[in-house]
Amino acid sequence: MDVIPTKNGDLTVQQRGDRTSFTFRFIRKGECNCVYHDLCDSYKKKYKKSEADTNCDAVAAKLESLHVHEVYEEIASHFSETRHKPWPNVLSFVQSLPFGSVLVDVGCGNCKYFGNKMGHFEIGCDHSVSLAKVCHDRGFEVFNCNCLSLPLKSGIADGCLSIAVIHHLATKERRLQAVEEMVRILQPGGKALIYVWAKDQQRHNTQSSYLKQDRKNRKKDCDGELKCVPQHADGSKSRNTILNKVSSQFPSLPVHTNRTQFQHQDLLVPWKRKPGQKIELDNKTEGALCLENSSQELPTFYRYYHVFEEGELELLCSCVKDSKVVQSYYDQGNWCIVLERV
Repeated sequence: MDVIPTKNGDLTVQQRGDRTSFTFRFIRKGECNCVYHDLCDSYKKKYKKSEADTNCDAVAAKLESLHVHEVYEEIASHFSETRHKPWPNVLSFVQSLPFGSVLVDVGCGNCKYFGNKMGHFEIGCDHSVSLAKVCHDRGFEVFNCNCLSLPLKSGIADGCLSIAVIHHLATKERRLQAVEEMVRILQPGGKALIYVWAKDQQRHNTQSSYLKQDRKNRKKDCDGELKCVPQHADGSKSRNTILNKVSSQFPSLPVHTNRTQFQHQDLLVPWKRKPGQKIELDNKTEGALCLENSSQELPTFYRYYHVFEEGELELLCSCVKDSKVVQSYYDQGNWCIVLERV
């Protein structure tokens, strides 16, 4: 029996007879955007990681932990002292935001772009606890997090900064995820400014400030070729060798010679503490970062970088949904892009 409506709006029952059912199938062009993620092939293909991808991501995370996060914890004070002058084009972007805008600085460092009396509500975040303390001591609102997962609601920001951050991420997928997170927290019409280190430190026959800073002392050194991080057995240490706990899990990385043109895209860049800053290395730091130097007791720390080729940042950002590139430019050895949430 079937329950059917009557002409006067009531319901009645009727003996069920023969019924014919038609099914029409639609051939979709392109990827599916349905909400049934557990059953959708398009979703699984795009977002579900294979075992190889998962392993690669784990190795990348260890590399970043060792040669980015732990390094900045150790050099935070010295780093902050050398990062006090805002870059003009970044400051112009901040000043272009309307009065009362919410500005989020992802990877804020020492918050040098805050406190400009522009009437903005400023929020900073950084992975480094030590740098966050520097910001807090300066009176700024900051919290700790990883840029791959921002603990902020979607659409809350009018402006977002990412200055010299995503070039510390070891895979394209992780760099893309970081940009997607920034776009997510922007409201429609909100803009993000992203700076990354450029592989080419000379443009239109003009050297970047990075190269110019060492012009007086730079010289051709026959031994100045890029060295590679060696692999060590557990517990092995020797003078003038780089200690690396996870080196057996990823290829050796070249060590860049400071203030010279980059020769590789993925590399380690030395950071030397200034004289007079003596530190005690704990077990965690000892295996992670530094070059032993028994004579001066000043370790050299090595930060991981992926320096960008021309057009690489634009290509990365073109993969981010709900956004468009507003501006792209080169600024003193950095590739820069302004993204707008649409």
